Amino acid sequence: MNILVAAFAVMITGLSIWGVVNPGGLVAMVRKATGPGFMLIAVGARLALALLLWFAADSARHPDVFKVLAVIAVLAAVVIMAVGKARLLKVIDWWAGQSASLQRGWLLLGIGFGAYLLWEVWPSLGSPA
Repeated sequence: MNILVAAFAVMITGLSIWGVVNPGGLVAMVRKATGPGFMLIAVGARLALALLLWFAADSARHPDVFKVLAVIAVLAAVVIMAVGKARLLKVIDWWAGQSASLQRGWLLLGIGFGAYLLWEVWPSLGSPA
């Protein structure tokens, strides 16, 4: 389980670093990904992360934080389904219209989040948990 959390963490960190270096490229990738399976991917990724965090919590440095983050990920999936694709696309358009500096600032939080997840599971990556 920890290796899967680490893989998610590396993906989050990598995409966030790419976005800091090239915010326009990240926005273009997100816009290309808004096809028919967009909502399934958006919701599925959050639910997958929630399950991984929940089941990896016992081997994390701060299990309660992992469980809270898992609940937040489930709530994020529910909110995405509730607002629907049209509104979510409007949020993406709004985000794309923001300054590169603002986008980079938020993406730095993504780097921090990914690094935090990796730090949480790092000592136990070799264990079978």
